[in-house]
Amino acid sequence: MPGNRRHIPDDVKMLVVQLSETRPDLSQEDIREMTGVAPSTQSRICALYKRTGKVSVKPEVCGRPTKLKEGDMAFLGECIRETPNIMLKELKVKLEQRKEGMWTHLTLFRASAFSMGLRRIKSMASASPSGEGSSTILK
Repeated sequence: MPGNRRHIPDDVKMLVVQLSETRPDLSQEDIREMTGVAPSTQSRICALYKRTGKVSVKPEVCGRPTKLKEGDMAFLGECIRETPNIMLKELKVKLEQRKEGMWTHLTLFRASAFSMGLRRIKSMASASPSGEGSSTILK
C-alpha cells in the first residue's frame, strides 16, 4: 500500500535477515508475521544485506553546507593572492583536493568570498577567443 511508510529500526531489519539465514524451518510469511514487515520490505532488506552487508544505508552528507572554517578561508585567501584571476570552480577543486572527501557547493564559495571582502570573482570562462573569465558581482 503506497503511503503506508513507517520507520523500521535496524535491529528489526537485522532480525529479518538473521531469521531468513539461520531458520530454514520458518517460511517468509512466518518471518513477516513475527517482525511485522511487508513482503516488499522483507525483500528489500534481504537484497540490501546481500549486496552491502548492511541492513540500512545512511546518507554520507546530511543537512545544508556549513560555513568554511578559518583554516579553509585562509587557504582560499592564499590561493587568491597567488593567482588573482583564479576561477570560482578552480578554488572549489583546490579546496576539495586539500581536504579529501570534502564536498562543497559553489554558493558556499560565493558567500565565503563575500565575507573575505571580495566583491568580484571570476566565475566562468567566456566564449571569447582571449579565454578570459567573466566576473560576477557578489551580493
